[in-house]
Amino acid sequence: MPPFNTIKPEETYVWFALKWNNADLHLNIEVEADSYSFIFWDCTTYPKGVENKAGEIFDKMGCFSEYKLDDGGRFYRKFAFPSQQGVLIEHIKAFKNKLDETIKSLPKPVS
Repeated sequence: MPPFNTIKPEETYVWFALKWNNADLHLNIEVEADSYSFIFWDCTTYPKGVENKAGEIFDKMGCFSEYKLDDGGRFYRKFAFPSQQGVLIEHIKAFKNKLDETIKSLPKPVS
Protein backbone atom coordinates (compact mmCIF):
# COMPACT_ATOMS: atom_id res chain seq x y z
CA MET A 1 0.00 0.00 0.00
CA PRO A 2 2.29 2.80 -1.15
CA PRO A 3 3.31 5.26 0.22
CA PHE A 4 3.14 3.31 3.48
CA ASN A 5 5.30 0.23 3.98
CA THR A 6 2.90 -1.08 6.60
CA ILE A 7 -0.29 0.28 8.06
CA LYS A 8 -1.21 -0.41 11.62
CA PRO A 9 -4.49 0.71 13.13
CA GLU A 10 -4.11 2.91 16.20
CA GLU A 11 -0.84 4.38 14.86
CA THR A 12 0.02 7.98 13.96
CA TYR A 13 2.22 8.83 10.99
CA VAL A 14 3.78 12.29 10.68
CA TRP A 15 3.57 13.22 7.03
CA PHE A 16 5.46 16.49 7.34
CA ALA A 17 6.42 19.22 9.75
CA LEU A 18 6.89 22.83 8.65
CA LYS A 19 8.27 25.79 10.58
CA TRP A 20 6.45 28.96 9.57
CA ASN A 21 5.94 32.33 11.28
CA ASN A 22 6.74 31.05 14.80
CA ALA A 23 4.57 27.98 14.24
CA ASP A 24 5.39 24.30 14.07
CA LEU A 25 2.80 23.04 11.59
CA HIS A 26 2.31 19.28 11.28
CA LEU A 27 0.32 17.04 9.01
CA ASN A 28 -0.37 13.75 10.73
CA ILE A 29 -2.26 10.73 9.50
CA GLU A 30 -3.86 8.79 12.33
CA VAL A 31 -4.98 5.30 11.42
CA GLU A 32 -7.94 3.95 13.32
CA ALA A 33 -9.74 0.62 12.97
CA ASP A 34 -12.05 1.92 10.22
CA SER A 35 -10.67 5.31 9.18
CA TYR A 36 -7.71 7.53 8.44
CA SER A 37 -7.71 10.97 10.06
CA PHE A 38 -5.93 13.71 8.12
CA ILE A 39 -4.87 16.15 10.87
CA PHE A 40 -3.27 19.56 10.34
CA TRP A 41 -2.26 21.46 13.45
CA ASP A 42 0.20 23.85 15.08
CA CYS A 43 2.24 22.08 17.76
CA THR A 44 3.14 25.38 19.41
CA THR A 45 -0.49 26.17 20.27
CA TYR A 46 -1.81 22.70 21.09
CA PRO A 47 -3.98 22.32 23.02
CA LYS A 48 -5.99 25.50 22.62
CA GLY A 49 -3.27 28.09 22.22
CA VAL A 50 -3.98 31.78 21.93
CA GLU A 51 -2.89 31.96 18.29
CA ASN A 52 -3.60 29.03 16.03
CA LYS A 53 -1.29 29.40 13.03
CA ALA A 54 -2.88 26.34 11.39
CA GLY A 55 -6.16 28.27 11.46
CA GLU A 56 -4.43 31.33 10.05
CA ILE A 57 -3.09 29.27 7.14
CA PHE A 58 -6.50 27.63 6.58
CA ASP A 59 -8.03 31.10 6.41
CA LYS A 60 -5.48 32.13 3.78
CA MET A 61 -6.01 28.85 1.87
CA GLY A 62 -9.81 29.27 2.00
CA CYS A 63 -10.40 25.67 3.07
CA PHE A 64 -12.12 25.88 6.48
CA SER A 65 -15.28 24.24 5.11
CA GLU A 66 -13.41 21.05 4.16
CA TYR A 67 -12.34 20.23 7.74
CA LYS A 68 -13.66 19.95 11.26
CA LEU A 69 -11.94 21.43 14.31
CA ASP A 70 -11.35 19.26 17.38
CA ASP A 71 -11.32 20.49 20.98
CA GLY A 72 -7.55 20.98 20.89
CA GLY A 73 -7.50 23.25 17.84
CA ARG A 74 -6.49 20.56 15.33
CA PHE A 75 -8.16 20.55 11.92
CA TYR A 76 -9.13 17.11 10.67
CA ARG A 77 -10.90 15.18 7.94
CA LYS A 78 -11.77 11.48 7.96
CA PHE A 79 -11.27 8.95 5.17
CA ALA A 80 -12.41 5.30 5.23
CA PHE A 81 -9.68 2.76 6.02
CA PRO A 82 -8.48 1.11 3.86
CA SER A 83 -10.85 1.77 0.94
CA GLN A 84 -10.09 5.50 0.59
CA GLN A 85 -6.30 5.32 0.75
CA GLY A 86 -5.99 6.54 -2.85
CA VAL A 87 -8.36 9.43 -2.15
CA LEU A 88 -6.36 10.29 0.97
CA ILE A 89 -3.06 10.30 -0.96
CA GLU A 90 -4.51 12.60 -3.63
CA HIS A 91 -5.90 14.87 -0.90
CA ILE A 92 -2.47 15.06 0.76
CA LYS A 93 -0.83 16.00 -2.55
CA ALA A 94 -3.40 18.68 -3.33
CA PHE A 95 -3.24 20.04 0.22
CA LYS A 96 0.55 20.23 0.18
CA ASN A 97 0.54 22.01 -3.20
CA LYS A 98 -2.05 24.54 -1.99
CA LEU A 99 -0.15 25.03 1.28
CA ASP A 100 3.11 25.63 -0.61
CA GLU A 101 1.43 28.14 -2.95
CA THR A 102 -0.21 29.94 -0.04
CA ILE A 103 2.96 30.25 2.03
CA LYS A 104 4.96 31.46 -0.98
CA SER A 105 2.34 34.16 -1.64
CA LEU A 106 2.50 35.57 1.91
CA PRO A 107 4.91 38.31 2.99
CA LYS A 108 7.96 37.02 4.81
CA PRO A 109 7.55 37.30 8.59
CA VAL A 110 9.73 39.88 10.31
CA SER A 111 12.30 38.24 12.60
